Amino acid sequence: MSDSPLDIHAVSVVAQAKKDCVPGLGRGLGSKNKLQSPNTLKILQFNINGISTCAAKIKLAEGQDVQIIALQETKLKINSTLKIKGYHIYRTDRRNKSGGGLAFLIRGINYQSIDINTRIINNTNLEIQGITVTWRGRPLNIFNMYHPPDLKSLPNEILDLFVESSICIGDLNAKQPTWGSTKKKKKYKPERN
Repeated sequence: MSDSPLDIHAVSVVAQAKKDCVPGLGRGLGSKNKLQSPNTLKILQFNINGISTCAAKIKLAEGQDVQIIALQETKLKINSTLKIKGYHIYRTDRRNKSGGGLAFLIRGINYQSIDINTRIINNTNLEIQGITVTWRGRPLNIFNMYHPPDLKSLPNEILDLFVESSICIGDLNAKQPTWGSTKKKKKYKPERN
């Protein structure tokens, strides 16, 4: 049996269509794998002071192809539900009183949550959550933090988080003239041995 030019062309079209597909997922050609390590990683951080003010900021993030949004002061209660179309949500709600709360909104990238050592957050109102993503083929730790203004300083144990390939983002309520603040508030003096 000989192959006609039309048969060869059809096979070529199918082979080209399958080159970016995930093998073994469902039937047919499949879909592109959008959860691979991106070359560009876009992260957006907001203290939203209540999740109800979030919609316009998420629209901004969508227009910029942001993969990770870190939110502080979500003010969600533990039993409340949060769903945002197109995003995986990893949140940490304040347990001992109202206010506070953190959330990562993540899309288009695999992530894994990081267990935060309780020594860092015990006996303080410091809120912290972390995720690990693969970026450019290597793990990258991203920490989302909220440090309320009533706290005097950050605990020294926070240095344990800062290993190679780590980013700390959030609202630390650290006032510095260098950052445009008219007040200067000493929050943290690192002590390394």
